[in-house]
Amino acid sequence: MGAVDFRVLMLRVVRGVVWLLLGWLLVRGVADVLVPHPGVAAETQAPVAVPETPPTGDPEDRQAAGTFAALFAREYLTWAPEAPMDREERLKPYLAPGLDPQAGWVPGNGAAGQYADVTWPYRTESLGDSRWLVTVAARVWATGRTGAEAATGETRAATAAGGTGAGTAAGGSGAEAAAGGGEAGAATAEAWAAASRLIFLAVPVAGGADGFVVYDYPTIVPGPRPPRVEVPPLPGDEVEDAGGRVKALLTGFFRAYAAGGEGDVAYFLVPDLSLRGLEGALEFVEVRELSLRRLGDETWAYALVRFQDPVTGAHLDQRYTLRVVERDGRWYIAEMVQKGD
Repeated sequence: MGAVDFRVLMLRVVRGVVWLLLGWLLVRGVADVLVPHPGVAAETQAPVAVPETPPTGDPEDRQAAGTFAALFAREYLTWAPEAPMDREERLKPYLAPGLDPQAGWVPGNGAAGQYADVTWPYRTESLGDSRWLVTVAARVWATGRTGAEAATGETRAATAAGGTGAGTAAGGSGAEAAAGGGEAGAATAEAWAAASRLIFLAVPVAGGADGFVVYDYPTIVPGPRPPRVEVPPLPGDEVEDAGGRVKALLTGFFRAYAAGGEGDVAYFLVPDLSLRGLEGALEFVEVRELSLRRLGDETWAYALVRFQDPVTGAHLDQRYTLRVVERDGRWYIAEMVQKGD
């Protein structure tokens, strides 16, 4: 073997050793990544704690639980003193087996009864495990004589309809009672105020798609705390209604808006604006307040308008926001912000 062949052989040996070393380093590196070192495993493989969230329950079950609780509350809060067992029979389909058949509320032995004419689920809270706590708001009326003459269901129905029965019971005509005019209306209003109250009832409900039951006593709870809401100031800078021309525009517009339809208000609008009127649902009385504000290149009118209900004679004050424009010396309404379009 010559010197050249020996050098070639040595180069091949060295090259092989280098490749073996590189392969060994590569294997060790991968092993370090895949296999944690002792003492580090607890840090690298510990399960991540997931914060618990309150159960929300199935949306359909939530709605059904609220409806069930509202129906139960209507029966629970209604009884007649002359038929005390009737309420117990009405509650049976709602109560879980073994629960007190009166569900913890036993009507008194006095001459007064009560009934709930309106109940609705105010809040439904999921407790998990197919259980719900439904807070029901209920309007409850006392029936019978409770000091002053309390309005019975028949009296209220006749009064609302303007019937003579309500007026006769209060010592006047049905129309007087409906309008609240005279001594008859005042007596009826006092009886209504004394006889009605708003109750918030927390009802524990269990179940799901196959049905629900009230599994424990309901509880009367405080009503919601009214939020503190500040009325925001009007935007823009106030400008003067020179000559009262914008107020005159709004007076004519709202008179036509209350009495007529789409064609009756077109005279007061820019050509590309279309509005429907109230078609006699209300009668215009006056524009009580008006603030004209400048917002950039636009002029906006913020108006408090008084209407009258043609049926009862009641007054209604309603707020409107309108964008007005002046063209050829005359003011027009270019936009009215309203709900119900």
